[in-house]
Amino acid sequence: MSKEYIFDLKYKENWEVQQKIVSTAIQILMGNTKTSLVVKIDELKTSKSYKQLRGFYECINQLLPQYNARQLEQGKKEFFADEFKFILKYVAGWYKEIENKRGEIMPIEKSFKNIKKEEMLKVLDNIQRWAIDNGFDLCIDERLRDF
Repeated sequence: MSKEYIFDLKYKENWEVQQKIVSTAIQILMGNTKTSLVVKIDELKTSKSYKQLRGFYECINQLLPQYNARQLEQGKKEFFADEFKFILKYVAGWYKEIENKRGEIMPIEKSFKNIKKEEMLKVLDNIQRWAIDNGFDLCIDERLRDF
């Protein structure tokens, strides 16, 4: 099991809380495993668009309940977070297309692994536009967009 905790110098007000979370996580892991642990300290690379990625997951947290409520009103099925993640990537234009066995072009999920900050900002903008067009409420903190 791997966990990652981010300590950003721009937002020192959360450090104490984050330190407690990390300490608790280590205590739990030490209690649940019979093996030794490795704690890795590394530099935060801002080019990896971490804050924008957090913004994307905040979009899921805010929009999924609204989307599912509309689905139920229309007599359709609810979605899980992983399924909705693809829906948001699709409406944001972040997907790949492949040809299936029948020769039809189908969209498939594309990873955010190598996404650039500018691309991630465009994804968030597209999701914001889609949310407005569909009458959903979405509020992404400016810190997550990192302007």
